[in-house]
Amino acid sequence: MQCISIGPYGERFTPEEWDFPNITRPFSLVYYALGGSAFYTVDGIERPLEKDHLYIFPANRVFSLREDKRDKFYLLFVHAFTSPEIDTVIDIDVTCDAFVFHTLELLRVYVKNWHEIYVRKLTDMLLSYIFETRGGEDTALPEKIKSYIDANFAAVFKQNDLSRQFNYSRSHISKVFKEKYNLTPKQYARQLMLKEIEKLLFKGVSVAEIAERLDFSSPENLSRFFKGGYGYSPLEHKKRFGDFSV
Repeated sequence: MQCISIGPYGERFTPEEWDFPNITRPFSLVYYALGGSAFYTVDGIERPLEKDHLYIFPANRVFSLREDKRDKFYLLFVHAFTSPEIDTVIDIDVTCDAFVFHTLELLRVYVKNWHEIYVRKLTDMLLSYIFETRGGEDTALPEKIKSYIDANFAAVFKQNDLSRQFNYSRSHISKVFKEKYNLTPKQYARQLMLKEIEKLLFKGVSVAEIAERLDFSSPENLSRFFKGGYGYSPLEHKKRFGDFSV
C-alpha cells in the first residue's frame, strides 16, 4: 500500500452542517477521532466514530457521515490517494497499537505546521504499516477469535474485552465475529459457559464447586445465570435431562 499524494488535511472541529448522506470520494478519508460525537454508515449500518480510533474510508464507495450537533466532532484528517485503492472501512483502536499512536501524534505536529511533504510521508508510512501488519488479518480474524474464546470462554464472558488480545477495537471485533457466526463474542462465550455448567452438572459436580471453578461470585448467581439460559435451575435441569446426556 502506497500513499501517492494527498489532498486537504488539517486538525479541527467540523464545520457547520457536517452531514453527508450517500457520498463517494476518489480518495480515502483518513480520520483520527479526537473528540465529540459523529457517526458513519456503510451498507446500511450506522456506527459511531469512537474517540481515539483511526478510521480509513474507502475510495469510490458509497458511505455516509454525520455528527451530533450538540457535541461537535473534533478530528485530524487527511485525504489520501493510494495505490492500490482502499476498498473497505478500517477501524483501529489507537490505544492498542503504539506505532499507530506515535505516528499519528507526529502527524498532528506536521499537520498543524502545514508541512505537506512530511504529512504525505507520514501518511504513507502509516498506511504501509497498517496494510503490511493487518493486510490479510480480517479474513482469518473471526476464526482466531472463536479459537481464543473456545479456550478462554470464562474470562471472555466475564470481561468481554478482546481488543488488546487481537489489537483491534472492541466494535470491530464484535462486527467481524457477528458477520461470521451471527453472535457477538459475549453471546458465544455465554453459550459455552452454559454448556460447561451443564457438562459438569451431568458429571456430578456440585453447584457450589462449579461456581468456584468458573469464578461466579456465589452458587446463587450461577443458578440465576443458568436458569436464564435454560429455563430451569441447575438441579431441576439435571433431574429432567441428566439421564439423556451423552
